[in-house]
Amino acid sequence: MIAQSPKTKQQLLRFVLSLKSPKIASVDVLSRDDKASVQKEFDAMLRQGSFSVLFIKDH
Repeated sequence: MIAQSPKTKQQLLRFVLSLKSPKIASVDVLSRDDKASVQKEFDAMLRQGSFSVLFIKDH
């Protein structure tokens, strides 16, 4: 789990590189129609235990 939320790309990269065997899943959200895809991935990951969620938006 993320002890302290990364605020920069460098901090995020350092955190990801420190993980032994990360499972990374991404879902592109373009509209409200993608909410079901996000929920499905969330539920699948939750069944496997705790995990972290990152929201990334490019301005």
